[in-house]
Amino acid sequence: LVAEGRNINQHKKSEKKLERSEKRYQSIFENSGTGLLTFGKDGTIIMMNSEWEKLSGYSHEELEGKRKWMEFVHPDYLKMMMEYHQQREKDPESVPLQYETVFIIKSGKQLVTYITVTPIPESDQWLVSAIDITDLKNTQKKLEKSVVRFQALAEYSVDGIITTDAYGKILYFNNSLLNMFGYSKEELKNSQLTLIMPERYRENFMNSLRKFRLTGEHRLAGRIIETIGHKKDDTEFPFEMSLTKWEVDKKIYFTSIIRNISERKTAENDLKKSLKEKEILLKEIHHRVKNNLQIISSLLDLQEDYVKEDTEAVNVLKESQNRVL
Repeated sequence: LVAEGRNINQHKKSEKKLERSEKRYQSIFENSGTGLLTFGKDGTIIMMNSEWEKLSGYSHEELEGKRKWMEFVHPDYLKMMMEYHQQREKDPESVPLQYETVFIIKSGKQLVTYITVTPIPESDQWLVSAIDITDLKNTQKKLEKSVVRFQALAEYSVDGIITTDAYGKILYFNNSLLNMFGYSKEELKNSQLTLIMPERYRENFMNSLRKFRLTGEHRLAGRIIETIGHKKDDTEFPFEMSLTKWEVDKKIYFTSIIRNISERKTAENDLKKSLKEKEILLKEIHHRVKNNLQIISSLLDLQEDYVKEDTEAVNVLKESQNRVL
């Protein structure tokens, strides 16, 4: 009787452990935050959690023991997934556990999902977890389109465009910038921005970057300035630059739009030279006219000596002299 009592107690303890284990498993299965389901060898859904119910739009009663999970896979992905599953049954290590696919849910909407399919140990069942990444993929597509548009605009821009990090390392440049400075892609890629600066500017530039990393302030950010560029052939040229500071994942980057203003500067210098010449000419003309007027005034003064007895004539000559002066 004692032995029998012990056996019963051990059996009850085992049952309680099993019950606790099942509850723990159910809790994890239900509260994982991810859509989970299990399916048997023929693909029929055995059990699913509430997250899968939300994801698919189907209730437990509609799916469990009644539908195969592959029925909801988009036709374009079905063949691939069937092949994966069949191959995994033969050789579990031969195909990926995780991949992207598309599910057609109850509403007819298509969801891009990231799924993991793994065999459940010591059983002929499989566990599927699914995460809806539709919004992420849409955002990614928009970002890719945005990047393509930016690259197209940048590559066809007549202005040079260059992006660096907060340490002055060159990360991106367009073809116009290469043509402007005479360097190849290989020569500029991952080089320092100081490469395209006259040597006399380099120390101040590096000091300004060090100051920016300490204070977060950059005196040129958001401004348009004129400065000097240094070409590969050691010649210099003037350019106009607008500098923009931007941030991604707490990392700072700088993008500059550079316009060669050599022709404009030449035209400005020619105009200044022309204006200078005209100023000199006007001064010369003014000087000569002034001299001529002084001569005329002297002649009128002399004429007064001949007609000094004729008051009316003297008055006319004085009035004429006043007008000249």
